Amino acid sequence: MTVPRLRGRIDVFDPATQIGVIGGADGARYYFGVDSLETPAPLTVGQDAVFGASDDGRARRIKAIESIGAFDLGRVVQRTFRSL
Repeated sequence: MTVPRLRGRIDVFDPATQIGVIGGADGARYYFGVDSLETPAPLTVGQDAVFGASDDGRARRIKAIESIGAFDLGRVVQRTFRSL
């Protein structure tokens, strides 16, 4: 059986205990330990992630998503009209 992938954000991560909480896009909170990470990247609070959820409410197979910067629609529109 395939576990559906969810999106969420790292709400809490304690490097000392290696335990954290992901706030899912579905509004639920999922607890995890670093043994559930698929990516070796260091985690930071506020970082986006995709993961699977087990029946006991834990996040599994977590992949942290690196942020590449904020999208600024106003700036895109301004540059588009400037070039016309």
